[in-house]
Amino acid sequence: MSPLVMKAKIVGRRGPVFEPIEFSPDDDCTTVRGLLASIVRQQVRQFAERQESQRLVRILTEQEIERGLAAGRISSGGSDLQQSVDVEAAVEAAWTSFRDGFFYFFLDDEQLTDLDQAVDVTQSREALFLRLVPLVGG
Repeated sequence: MSPLVMKAKIVGRRGPVFEPIEFSPDDDCTTVRGLLASIVRQQVRQFAERQESQRLVRILTEQEIERGLAAGRISSGGSDLQQSVDVEAAVEAAWTSFRDGFFYFFLDDEQLTDLDQAVDVTQSREALFLRLVPLVGG
């Protein structure tokens, strides 16, 4: 199964929310529900890995320092944040947000509207999360 490229955009904001991420779907990604769960689980795993890597103090390259300066924060590690994520609660929150319309989800150019909608990730190349922002006072 080839990886999907995940992208995210917020309506009204220029540029992507994050750089595109390659994602390898699980075998049980036959519905929107399964695909969202798989994406959330992978993101939680990657969060835990990043958190673990922050525990080690490391020497930064010149490029890493420049990127940190541009972002407004330079970190060389040495942090023990001890943050834990309840994976199943995160999956449930993603499903609820999808049902409540806080974001739209597209697979290639098709908007997916139902958690139980069948998907074929073997033929897909791109997943897009489009977050909606309510108007002020509306």
